Amino acid sequence: MDNIICYTACTTFQRGRKPEGFSKRLLFFNSPSRFSIIMSVKKIKTLVKLNLPAGEATAAPPVGPALGQHGLPIMEFVKAYNERTAKLKGQTIPAVITVYEDRTFSFITKLPPVAAMIKKLLSLAKAGGKAGHDVAGKLTRAQVKEIATTKLPDLNTDSVDAAVKVVEGTARSMGIQVESS
Repeated sequence: MDNIICYTACTTFQRGRKPEGFSKRLLFFNSPSRFSIIMSVKKIKTLVKLNLPAGEATAAPPVGPALGQHGLPIMEFVKAYNERTAKLKGQTIPAVITVYEDRTFSFITKLPPVAAMIKKLLSLAKAGGKAGHDVAGKLTRAQVKEIATTKLPDLNTDSVDAAVKVVEGTARSMGIQVESS
């Protein structure tokens, strides 16, 4: 089958890769390994990143002011976010909200921050006050690797070794020692 010619945005992507910056899509399969995506394009105005409590977001700050300045329906976002994160209550879940120029939005949720994952794993309420001086806890190499592999999809690397270094750096800045092997 030949590639499809279209007058809207038409791009060919590898299977499994998610296109960024588009809202609606129709899939046309050209071959078993490739497909074309024809989309109606919405112009992106801005991206808003918020760390919110899972399942417990409200229209109060930081959500209200962050979305209100762009003219977005705040309660619509709050209801959708709380519904999507209801099973993760007690954690802080980052949301990346894409604001379009026609005052609509879409959002994705990410995994909890690395610092929150470390505190949860070590059962800490608070990290060390002086990094490098006060020791708030210890992480084993296996625990560091577990956190790194869990957080890997949200990091800007595909390498587990690089993700381990990111987790180690976060732990050091929190006053947590990482056992060397």
